[in-house]
Amino acid sequence: MISDNQRIEWTENPVTSELFDLVENELKNILETPTANCLHYGEAIKSHEALIIQDTQAFMLGVFCEALQGHFGFFEELEDDSDTIESEVDE
Repeated sequence: MISDNQRIEWTENPVTSELFDLVENELKNILETPTANCLHYGEAIKSHEALIIQDTQAFMLGVFCEALQGHFGFFEELEDDSDTIESEVDE
């Protein structure tokens, strides 16, 4: 679990702030990319892969932006899930 002091240190760090600006800019670029740029006419599999890559990049950069702002909900959910899995395995 992340303490409030750690969260404050993280969000007030100038490096974190600069990194957030860079990641947010990249996320905006991905979200503004027209879906048509992912289409490969006559090659459905390539189109599908390109769309998945674009969607995955947008999702992960969104999660990263939230973490850079001190919102670690996504990672805390993963931690809770892994604890549940470990307890099920131990039984």
